[in-house]
Amino acid sequence: MVNAFARNQARRVEVAITCVGDADEVREFVADVWAGVRVYPDPGGDIARSWRVFMTPFAVALDTEERVAGKLATPSFDNLTMLLSRIAPTEPAAEGAGTVSDRR
Repeated sequence: MVNAFARNQARRVEVAITCVGDADEVREFVADVWAGVRVYPDPGGDIARSWRVFMTPFAVALDTEERVAGKLATPSFDNLTMLLSRIAPTEPAAEGAGTVSDRR
């Protein structure tokens, strides 16, 4: 589902995954994730805690300044599309928008 959503919305938003676990666990979990999806290991759960996310799967939408702009506890394709329509502009995403790269 993440792959389909990321491919469908690639010109509009950048999709990233954070995973709690060690490097081997994360690598195994994301083995089939499309190359266009960034993956950020969160071994200590620090990113999840900072977003106040305590269950999985869970979607967090970040604005261009990497602030939480929306959350979704049931991240189906349709629900992700609805969340995106509420928080994101319709033009393509700015370079680096929606990532957690500076949080590592």
